[in-house]
Amino acid sequence: MNADVGHDSGGLSLEKLRCILEVTRDLARPFDLSTMLYAVVDAAKELLDAEGGTVWQYHPASNELEMRVARGLDAIRIPADRGIVGECVRTLAAINVPDCYADARFNRAVDKASGYRTNCMLALPLVDHKSVAEAAVCGRSDALTGQAIVAFVTLKGHAEGSVEKLEELRNHVAVKIGPIAKPANIVFTPELPKTRS
Repeated sequence: MNADVGHDSGGLSLEKLRCILEVTRDLARPFDLSTMLYAVVDAAKELLDAEGGTVWQYHPASNELEMRVARGLDAIRIPADRGIVGECVRTLAAINVPDCYADARFNRAVDKASGYRTNCMLALPLVDHKSVAEAAVCGRSDALTGQAIVAFVTLKGHAEGSVEKLEELRNHVAVKIGPIAKPANIVFTPELPKTRS
């Protein structure tokens, strides 16, 4: 590896670049969703030098967000129309808040329930298509490639899936993430299973 990697990599240290490489290798292996989310959150925490990290799952039937991945915390549910995380879900935009308690959008109920005091927050949508309420992926055997991606998608407003929407979402993933991540198939479902794995 080139000794100038830190200079050519936008200021990332060799250690942080190795962390990114390890996560991308792990994501290429078969995994369950919870394991993958914990790996991504742990890597993001290390890369950003953050104290904590959380993934919130949107439940369209109840219009709630549920804390899915947070080390040492039980699941917490909040209304999806409140807070910084709720705004991130509604707008599909990244939101960087340097002082949570100075921001009127901040939902203090989460800190109260968790016993943790959030100082700053970076909220990022994991689903960034305007039609998608929530999505999950898994691998399946594929005779040609060895493993293919299958996506399970719940559309916003209980909309029905179509061949046109399927192709639109497949192409969206290929553009946003890369052709290798393009799902082999998309299954439209009214609600994703809620697992506690």
